[in-house]
Amino acid sequence: MLEKVASVNERQMKLARDDKPAMDKMHVAGLVKKNISKGQETSGAFWGVVIEKSPEGVIKGEVKALEERVKRAVVETLRVYGDATGGEDQDIGGEDDSD
Repeated sequence: MLEKVASVNERQMKLARDDKPAMDKMHVAGLVKKNISKGQETSGAFWGVVIEKSPEGVIKGEVKALEERVKRAVVETLRVYGDATGGEDQDIGGEDDSD
């Protein structure tokens, strides 16, 4: 299961990198960067708990390796979005009061 979580995270980051030209064109690349940064915090907390709860030995080592894969994908994506602007003024974590 954790392999799938890591793979999905990596694919999401690859899609974000691949789609950066479109995000720039729509003037929302800054919002994407902001969202990835917020997700990085959550992801770090998730992997931290999983590592903490993993038994010592091979399993813990495998979980740490998965965490590193996800971190590398996020860091690479944030590097690609380093100069991104547009949409970052949007509140992506606020309450939805549209109804």
